[in-house]
Amino acid sequence: MSVSSAAQYWLDGCALSDPSLSLHPESPSLRSGEGWFETVRVHAGRALRVEAHLHRLINSALMWGDDRARLEGLLERAMTPVWSAIAAQECACLRLTLLPAVERHQWPQVLVALSPYEEPSRLYRQAARVITSKIRHPGLGILGKSLSYHWSTFARREAAAVGADEVLLGDEHGLLEASTASLLWSENGRWCSTSGQQGCLPSVTIEGLRQSGLTIEPRGSVTSQKLQAEGLLLVSALRLVVAVSTLDGAVLPDRVHCATLLRERLLEDVAFTQNSANDV
Repeated sequence: MSVSSAAQYWLDGCALSDPSLSLHPESPSLRSGEGWFETVRVHAGRALRVEAHLHRLINSALMWGDDRARLEGLLERAMTPVWSAIAAQECACLRLTLLPAVERHQWPQVLVALSPYEEPSRLYRQAARVITSKIRHPGLGILGKSLSYHWSTFARREAAAVGADEVLLGDEHGLLEASTASLLWSENGRWCSTSGQQGCLPSVTIEGLRQSGLTIEPRGSVTSQKLQAEGLLLVSALRLVVAVSTLDGAVLPDRVHCATLLRERLLEDVAFTQNSANDV
């Protein structure tokens, strides 16, 4: 996401007129990349599934020994002045970053950024060109959305170097996850995903599809051959659902219409009926 001049920032609930941020030289975020973040799509003045994102952010921080009640209060205070700004946005990106303090007994800081978001219309219309990565999936999903994100950045550079839009990572068993998205595909009419499996990040958006009535079965991995036969969708908080047109140059079945239907459901936050679930 590029930096926008229209972006707004808050630190611990206080608006920042100057977007620069001071960090202690011994900050764990600087020393070892400690910290966690969540990215949330804002649509028509609503932060989509924000409660689930906050829950995942808290659970990530709890792995490092923080206190749930303290974190909940901290995030509530940090978000209080942001809600009115969210309500004024038609399409935006909300990013919450939890920065650990230098001393474990001190409170972490919460940085909130809100900026306009331009939908990836080309990807929506034409689908994404995807490659498989040369690096192995790190299996760090249990840690949540960590600031230590080098593996994903490196993978995305692999894609950019060959003109691809996204890159898939896997292990010796098969493909697991995209660098910035979860995988969703069908097997004999049943929807499947690796979300939350084999070290993959549990996807808030995949869970949103489940809650709306779409049955999605867990899978440990998926092969390229399976995707070449069935097609692939990429699911993420900002882009929501994007179809894949090619994988390593092989043309995949067209799933653009299906991706459109799922995006519309996620934006409307409307439960699927049995008929509409069968349609996709």
